[in-house]
Amino acid sequence: MSHRSQVQVRNLRRQAGLTLIELMIGLVLGLLIIAAASATYVSTVQASRVAEANSQMNETAAITLGLLQQQIRLAGYSQIVGSTTYSIRKNFDGSGIRGCTGGFSSASTAAFNSLTCNNTTATPDSLVIRYEATVNNTIPTGANVPTNCVGEGISQSTPSSATSTVPGAMVPGAYRLSENRYFVRTAGTPSGGPELYCAGATGTNTFGTISPVMEGIEAMQITYGVANTSTGTVTSAYMSAQAIDTTFASESLDTRWKRVVSARVCIVIRSTDASERFANVTDTATNQYFDCSNTAQTITDGRARRAYTTTIMLKNKLDQL
Repeated sequence: MSHRSQVQVRNLRRQAGLTLIELMIGLVLGLLIIAAASATYVSTVQASRVAEANSQMNETAAITLGLLQQQIRLAGYSQIVGSTTYSIRKNFDGSGIRGCTGGFSSASTAAFNSLTCNNTTATPDSLVIRYEATVNNTIPTGANVPTNCVGEGISQSTPSSATSTVPGAMVPGAYRLSENRYFVRTAGTPSGGPELYCAGATGTNTFGTISPVMEGIEAMQITYGVANTSTGTVTSAYMSAQAIDTTFASESLDTRWKRVVSARVCIVIRSTDASERFANVTDTATNQYFDCSNTAQTITDGRARRAYTTTIMLKNKLDQL
């Protein structure tokens, strides 16, 4: 064999391909690497969705509870209109708060004393907040008129509660009464999901547009700290709205709800987007949450849920004169 032929043989040996077994081993190793990378990617995406859902729920809860805290603290507020000249020295002297277990049967059409309640634990509770509206405790319109919970102006049409003790003394004129009614709708909303709504008064027993306030609010449960009397300021027990109306049925509605000195509000927030991780029925760490009654509930639609609770004192009840 010539030297050239020997060189060609050696080159062919160097250029020889892989065996079938070597190819199969390489293919299997490649598939294992791809599978591991895919699992890591899926896990990372799911963890990111969980973190995003939790962050969204926390933000929604902070805004919603902040709003309700501000409103409940204003309950019963009224400006002072006199000292010894009037037997009642405030424009507004009614109960600043009222609730309904299971929601109102009518959110905007009935007068405060005529509101009826569903009285069921199957649907979210509702809440009414009343106080004298001013340009300092509301966001006024461009015409500097106090507004309700959806930004509509309130007319100066509610007669003052102040009464004169001096014959012939001038009685204060009308004032602007804010009456905001908060409730949850679980269907027929702009987002297609549950939302917190508000109906705000624009005048005496007159209500404007019913508008959504915050989306993602699936449930609301409120219990009230009540005093032993309508003038008391120390909580003796926490009761549902239905229990207050039943226990103190012999009293007028205003008197029984003047017993309330605090409110414990619990809301359940639902995430906007669904995630397969929350729909995993075998993983109780991610597919369950505890509702406002501290009862474990199973998630079936892939949306995360969490209950948030806060307790608010009625400042104007404690500062009453």
